[in-house]
Amino acid sequence: MDPGLVYDSSYDDWARFVCGSGQVRDTHDLCAKGKRDPSDLNYPSISIGDLAGKQTVTRTVRNVGLLPEIYTPKIEGLTGLKATVTPKLLVVLPGATATYRVTFERVDAPLDQYAFGKLTWRSARHTVTSTLAIRTHPS
Repeated sequence: MDPGLVYDSSYDDWARFVCGSGQVRDTHDLCAKGKRDPSDLNYPSISIGDLAGKQTVTRTVRNVGLLPEIYTPKIEGLTGLKATVTPKLLVVLPGATATYRVTFERVDAPLDQYAFGKLTWRSARHTVTSTLAIRTHPS
């Protein structure tokens, strides 16, 4: 029961996710606060269903531990794709949040197929892993 980092999300975040995914009409009451690209839901896994060229996703994590921590990222998998994480270090005080971005770019991955991988943030005390699922799409 010591995860290190967590991904917070609210009811409004999920409503914008549902509206952005096209599951309801834009005029639905849920969409009163707008919509969001489903890839940008602040969730531990990262999925892009239609990568045409390059796309950046953003995530915010909260340190739920009792000590400050410094995390470094590592990407594995994603054959045929380039993934760049910024920043190269996450420094997170107890109770505080930090934001990171991952930019995905098709290099030579086959079109209309998924590439899978993982992003791991590692500190001296914790390892936090996110699953990656990216489907390329013709431009």
